[in-house]
Amino acid sequence: MVRAGPVTAAALLVLLGIAAPVAGADNSLSVIVLVPEGPHEIGSTLSVRVLVFDYGIPYDVEALTIIVNPSASSREITWARASVGDYFADFELAASDADAFGNIVILAAARIGALEDSGTGFAVLQNFVAVNVAASKDVVAPGENVTVEITVRVAGELADADFVVVSASLGLGASAEVDFVANSRVSVGTYVGTYTVRRSLRQDSLLEISAVAALGPSRSSGSGFVNVEWSDTFEVWYHPVAVTDTSAVFEFWVVGPSALPVPGVLVSATLAYFNTATFRLEVRIVTATTDAFGTARFVLDPLGLTYPILVEGSARLGGKSQSFSGQVWPAVTVLPPGFWAFRRDPLSPLGSPGGSVTYNYTAYLNQLLYAGAPLQFLAHTDTEFVAGGEATTDGLGHFTLTLPVQTTVTYVEILTQSDGLSYEYTDLLLPAVRLEATYDEVVIGSRTTITASRPADVPLLAVASITLLNLSAPPWGRFDPSWSRWSGVFSTYTFATVEGDTLSAVVVVPPFLPKNRDYLLAILAYPTAYSTPPPIYMNYWVVRIANLPPTAFARVSNRSLLEGSSIALNASGSSDRDGLVVAYSVDWGDGATSEWSSSPIFQHTYARPGSYVITVFAKDDSGAVAEMTIAVDVHSRLPQTILDVLPILVPIVALVAVAGLVLRRVLLRRPKRPASESRVGEPVPPSESMTTATEPEAKP
Repeated sequence: MVRAGPVTAAALLVLLGIAAPVAGADNSLSVIVLVPEGPHEIGSTLSVRVLVFDYGIPYDVEALTIIVNPSASSREITWARASVGDYFADFELAASDADAFGNIVILAAARIGALEDSGTGFAVLQNFVAVNVAASKDVVAPGENVTVEITVRVAGELADADFVVVSASLGLGASAEVDFVANSRVSVGTYVGTYTVRRSLRQDSLLEISAVAALGPSRSSGSGFVNVEWSDTFEVWYHPVAVTDTSAVFEFWVVGPSALPVPGVLVSATLAYFNTATFRLEVRIVTATTDAFGTARFVLDPLGLTYPILVEGSARLGGKSQSFSGQVWPAVTVLPPGFWAFRRDPLSPLGSPGGSVTYNYTAYLNQLLYAGAPLQFLAHTDTEFVAGGEATTDGLGHFTLTLPVQTTVTYVEILTQSDGLSYEYTDLLLPAVRLEATYDEVVIGSRTTITASRPADVPLLAVASITLLNLSAPPWGRFDPSWSRWSGVFSTYTFATVEGDTLSAVVVVPPFLPKNRDYLLAILAYPTAYSTPPPIYMNYWVVRIANLPPTAFARVSNRSLLEGSSIALNASGSSDRDGLVVAYSVDWGDGATSEWSSSPIFQHTYARPGSYVITVFAKDDSGAVAEMTIAVDVHSRLPQTILDVLPILVPIVALVAVAGLVLRRVLLRRPKRPASESRVGEPVPPSESMTTATEPEAKP
């Protein structure tokens, strides 16, 4: 029985069908050891089955050896032939057949002529000590305390251990920092300790809390995981500009929690690769500082590169840092001659036990698509043979395998032969059960939240990711490595938090990722306890991240003006949610236009009065255009002309009026003529004659 250990980046890559190239050999023999699922008891009979194949075909052996516990206390057991290539052995389990952790290892070695191969099977004793570790928090910050509870069980029942040793490890591998955690017994089989996360931690890391318990000669261990992170840390993304067998140009992009680029970050990286020109392992250390766009570029030349470049480093800014690691793969065409490689399509449907799933593969051999090639495959779990048969690649190197869904790991051995050499690779199909989950909006620059229902009441490690896809490419190219997140221990994965019955993860979608492309958005939950069955709970979606159009917005200096006056327009208020506004233009509505310009400031003069509609255009960095309109009124200048002459007309009119009054008074005061001076025939004015006739002369 395979015990589920902590999920690793390698295990997740296996889940997604990413396999390294393998060299050809002159051995076509395959040995499979099948052991019934336990746990088993000392004194019980254990039945072991051994299957032997030569290039996928059952074949009788010339020699077969089966050994239990291949160590100092190993013993050889007898076997019998059931049918062609099918052998079995029944034996009684002894205490010496198991190691201190209750594991039983069965090794079978077979020989047919000059061909030799071996296989291994595993069993577990019933009374082995089971250790479970549970942490009080899923996410902590440096300096915080984590309470750890350790439970010890024997045959499923709580039992006190002779001793329990607890350790906390930050990071994985040789660079891990280990602290021992004091613990005390609180009840039967239950122990509690408290660990304070190192304050000196300056990067996101995975905290593994492990416990080893001993009960007599038996030993067992368990682990729990906690994500340690800074609230304001940053992520490191990798972008290969050009990678060939002679040179490599690639960039690291650093973004913050808000998905915005971070300038001024010191990026240091160690690069290791095998130089086929010199047949030596080359190691180079490079450093660069991110520019205003959060980018640091590295150039390596020449390389003599036919294998991946292993990259490990850190990005530092002030008191913060983020480690990263990954692999830079050259194009598949530079695989060395004699190497075979394949990829499984990561978009295989999720199945349920009892059903079946079709897996799509693409094969390469000798730097070319392996087209029209016969293949053999063998599929089995640790306990039973699942399927076997033949397959043939099509003209593009594609082939499919339809297999029943298992509740444990399925091993698929894929074999082929070419030019007298045999090629074999084992693909691990991890049991993935559909996880009920949803996600919110996914756009460039967003922080996308994935929410899922907790699938089981067991300690879980949950991660989420977003990966660039190329759906038009064969399965080998489905994962587009042109943009990959390398932050942290788990490479492209973001840790999810587990709260009650809910899993949640926030996936940052940086603004520099290409738009109008397909992405794989995924969430995975994996049991962390060694005694827990190993299904992976998973859900994924193919998401098309399209470009969002910009929003055009502008203001004018005046919506009502006179003909001949200048109007100013400012479109700097335009915005683009998933990018930048890079150009502006204006249609003034009177037949005049302003061409595309990077400046949002424009001016225009209307020559004629009227009502006009101004149309403002804004273009984003993906070429999408948005527009808005503004109505303005342009008035005639005639009313203004009259007003301009009023100061002159008023005094003139006043002067004319005064002159008229003066003239009238002058006329009224003219002297009268005497009668003697009247001309002959000129009539006398009636008024004067009347006055003379009727009014007496006034006395002095």
